[in-house]
Amino acid sequence: MSFMSHGASAAPPPRGAVGKVRIPAKGGRGAHKKKAVTFSKKAGLTLSVARVRKHLKLGKYSTRFGVGAPVYLTAVLEYMCAEVLELAGNAARDNKCKRIIPRHITLAVRNDVELNKYLGRGVHISQGGVLPSIHSTLIPKKKTPKTDDEKEAARLAREAEKEQRTAEAEAGKVAEKEQRDSAAAAKAAAKAAAKAAAVAKVPAAKAAKAAKVPAKAAKAAKVPANGVVKKTTGAAKKTKKTPPKDAAPIPVTRDDDEADEADEADEAGEAGEPDYDSEAGGSDGGGVVAT
Repeated sequence: MSFMSHGASAAPPPRGAVGKVRIPAKGGRGAHKKKAVTFSKKAGLTLSVARVRKHLKLGKYSTRFGVGAPVYLTAVLEYMCAEVLELAGNAARDNKCKRIIPRHITLAVRNDVELNKYLGRGVHISQGGVLPSIHSTLIPKKKTPKTDDEKEAARLAREAEKEQRTAEAEAGKVAEKEQRDSAAAAKAAAKAAAKAAAVAKVPAAKAAKAAKVPAKAAKAAKVPANGVVKKTTGAAKKTKKTPPKDAAPIPVTRDDDEADEADEADEAGEAGEPDYDSEAGGSDGGGVVAT
């Protein structure tokens, strides 16, 4: 102590015996910096909160939104992805696949009630297909064994149906036969009526023919002696000359042959038979002439 008091300097401390003395850093350079912590890490999420926040800004869904909006939206998206991926992974495992494909996502979404309601008809998954399903009407019904009473009832029903079909067939045959008989009767009646009409026309035709015979006989009786008929035109018929009233009648002389022919013509007219010889102009073959 005396030595130190006489102005001697203190001995330096031994090496390695430096006390816990902190030397402040010089200025701001080289100072210790805190590590940055992302919003996703703070919120405990896997998806990026900053990316969702950026898309919210770019989409201009609102002029302003709180700091918790992108965090909440990111949490919802992550939950939905986790649900879909879990169910799709189960579908891939059931199909013995190691990779998830769109078909597995479709099966996962459509087989879950809540996801199917959430992703309804407005969402279509590309290359996902549809659920395998068969309409109930196309599925064959399983045959259950019938009891004795059911078998007996079925047999009676079949017999009744068979009897009904037989009765209907017989009724159809009877109706068809009646129709044929009525058609045949109508045809026979029409034929009989036509025959009666034809028979009724025969006397009328005969009467008309008999009425024409006297006219021919009268025409034959007017045949002149020379047997020549002078044809006259229409103008000559209109300007027919009539003999004067004071003129004496012209005597007509006939020989024996002409007289005999006239008598035969009169007899033929009375008997109703035409005299073809007198109409033909006698044996000379000349035409009938009226002077």
